[in-house]
Amino acid sequence: MKNTFSFTKFVESLGCHLKIGFHWSAVSPDNKIVVVTIWDDQLNNEEYVLIPEGSPKWMSFAGGKELRKHVPIALSEGVETLGILCHAEDPNAIPRRRAYYDEKSLLVLRLEKRGDQVIALVTGEITPEIAAKGSVFNHVSQRKSAINDLETIPEGTKIPERLKTEGHAFMRNRMVRDYVIRRANGKCEYCGVLGFLMQNNRRYIEVHHIIGLGNNGPDTINNVVGLCPSHHREAHFGLAAGELNQHMQAKVNAINLVLRSIS
Repeated sequence: MKNTFSFTKFVESLGCHLKIGFHWSAVSPDNKIVVVTIWDDQLNNEEYVLIPEGSPKWMSFAGGKELRKHVPIALSEGVETLGILCHAEDPNAIPRRRAYYDEKSLLVLRLEKRGDQVIALVTGEITPEIAAKGSVFNHVSQRKSAINDLETIPEGTKIPERLKTEGHAFMRNRMVRDYVIRRANGKCEYCGVLGFLMQNNRRYIEVHHIIGLGNNGPDTINNVVGLCPSHHREAHFGLAAGELNQHMQAKVNAINLVLRSIS
């Protein structure tokens, strides 16, 4: 899918200047409008983690630093915060690149602090044409999301368009992965639930880096845990992911300590 305008020009049409490069937010000269990128795959039940706990690697990039400067402005009274829904070329790339963005509607956001996190709550949507006139609050309409618009059945695409993606990946140590799967022995090392049986008659378990490789975490058995799919997703996207990963680290340390004592 191709957009009519470049992302930079689209943001400028809303009265905000976006710096060139990996930047995901912008603010108007009078500090009355803040525009932020909202990645579609990370929007959960109309909530989006704008500033996460801790300091993930992407926050060290220029775009992350710029976002930290813009969020306090967006939290100020009387400021209109708008989100542009973007689709990533590769969701696993750091930093991400946009494949395309929604140029027909903008998300109207209300920001909320939850401890160290800043959450963006989607309160509605608005057209770019109206937003460019600076009259957002009086023209907000209900967001037609997949959750609350069940009457509209999408047809989908019979032959999906192929997107060329570019990015970087980490080379993982296969021996570490295999060791952790053997150590888990078919059970989630966090909750103890059995993985489902695969066609090779083995139990399905996923491996998770407690400190992500993108955050300079080591690829060692002390930093890798075998998880059920549910806890693996929660460890990445859960509201309490930071605390959950701390508990996982404690469990892995205890497991490895026992195994070393009997080896």
